[in-house]
Amino acid sequence: MSKRDPSQDWRKVRQAVFARDRDRCLNCRASEETVTMLDADHGVPRGVGGADKISNLNTLCRRCHKAKHGEAIAPTVQLQSAGRMTDREFDGFKHFVDEMIPAMSQAAGGRITPKFNLDSNNIWYLPIGDVIYLDEQLTEDSSVEYLPATIEEDT
Repeated sequence: MSKRDPSQDWRKVRQAVFARDRDRCLNCRASEETVTMLDADHGVPRGVGGADKISNLNTLCRRCHKAKHGEAIAPTVQLQSAGRMTDREFDGFKHFVDEMIPAMSQAAGGRITPKFNLDSNNIWYLPIGDVIYLDEQLTEDSSVEYLPATIEEDT
């Protein structure tokens, strides 16, 4: 496992990552005010040579960070077919979710990547942050008539 470079001030690097990511979890979009802890997560783990550089770090809340390491479940939105589409329409919708949403996000400068999974029961689990980000982008686009989503917190 690689060790932290003692010449670097880890707190400063961590704070720079949080500032770059606007003190929000990049997965669920939770802000520092709504979560107990934000973590600076290594994209390439230190154990396999990942550096403590800002370019290798991302802000995750503790819940999403634990989920990344298989210790928790990240917040998601569940979508399921109501059975009202033909197979062809449903395949088109799957393509939209899997390919078009990430492409639209990237075109708008977002960081959504294709990580939506459709299981055998035709249920998608989308990271809540991706849904929130897309909603924010559509809300800001004045050329589109769009009613923002209302996402309720778990109780």
